[in-house]
Amino acid sequence: MKFNTVVCTFAILVFCSVLENTLGQRDRRCRLPTEEFLRCGTACPLTCDNYQRPPRGCILPCVRGCFCRRGLVRDTRRGGRCVRPSECRR
Repeated sequence: MKFNTVVCTFAILVFCSVLENTLGQRDRRCRLPTEEFLRCGTACPLTCDNYQRPPRGCILPCVRGCFCRRGLVRDTRRGGRCVRPSECRR
């Protein structure tokens, strides 16, 4: 009986791991080439509104998702696309 419980538990863990990796692959494709998928990105990303005064000491936990590539900031006023800071409207 104990052996069956161990085997069943192991099978469930393997199934959950495979399922997470399979479903997680879909999340790793960002819609725009200016974005990249990060498993643990900042919860306080740079935007056109805050890049001149970046958030200090973001204490929020990291988040999984699509983030602007290095050197770009999120423009929330133009559909959330990633732009160079010089392209932000003032």
